[in-house]
This record gives sequence, structure tokens and C-alpha cells, in this order.
Amino acid sequence: MVTNVKDKTVIDFEKELECLEWDSLMLIDRHFEAGDVKSKTGVDLSDFRLMGFKSFYKSDFYTFIAILNKKKIVAVIETSRGVLIDDLITELDNNDMAIIAKEDAKFVTYFINEEYLDGTKIYSIAFKDKKLIEKYKRVSKGFQ
Repeated sequence: MVTNVKDKTVIDFEKELECLEWDSLMLIDRHFEAGDVKSKTGVDLSDFRLMGFKSFYKSDFYTFIAILNKKKIVAVIETSRGVLIDDLITELDNNDMAIIAKEDAKFVTYFINEEYLDGTKIYSIAFKDKKLIEKYKRVSKGFQ
């Protein structure tokens, strides 16, 4: 999908994933609880299998972007190698997940001044349109 990520790389999921039928994506932090995801969003992480293996696993190193169509997972992107979603989820105050509509799924990367031990630079993502933070920010204890 996106290779050779650099500072200010635009990631337009609508354009990049035009081969799939989907309506939203869910950012899933590494600290997710499958039961919480299902109760707060209606998305069942156990429904998705890739070649017979469960694709979601809790780890200090992996975060995920689940591509959804009518709250069913159609694809999964593991994001922990060079591009992190944690900062955006924290900024949205959504604890461990956030669902973003397809038309709003445009992001830009930024360097967070850190590198992995092998020298790979680490980037985070932000909405390309900064006004979307307020649209998706959790305002109460309920999940949007």
C-alpha cells in the first residue's frame, strides 16, 4: 500500500484501497480488548481469519487498521513497522480504537524523532484535514 514512508507522506485510503468494497476503517491500538471492541463498536474481531489464522493479537509492538464494510472486517493492515497510529488514537481520546469514515480516511505522516534499533525511522499519522480531529474526538464516555 504505502512504501518508503517519509515525513509528510499522504496516505489516502480511499484511493489506495479502491479495489475493495469498504465504508470505514478502524484504528486499533496495541492495548485493545476484543470484548470492548465488540461492545463499543459492534465489530467482532474474531470474525476475521486470514488463511485459517486469527489476525489480531495483543502485543506491545503491533497496532492494526481494520478495513470495514457494514461493520464486517474485509482486510487488516498491521501498522507497527515504521508508521504508528497510537498518537492519533490518543489525540481522539478513544482509548484503544477509532472508526473513521471512508471519505475522511486521508492522513499525513510525521516523523516522531525516534528510530528502531536497526535505524528505521518511526512515523505517526495525523488527519490530512486537521478539522476532523473534532469530528472524531470522543466527547463523552460513549463511543462514537
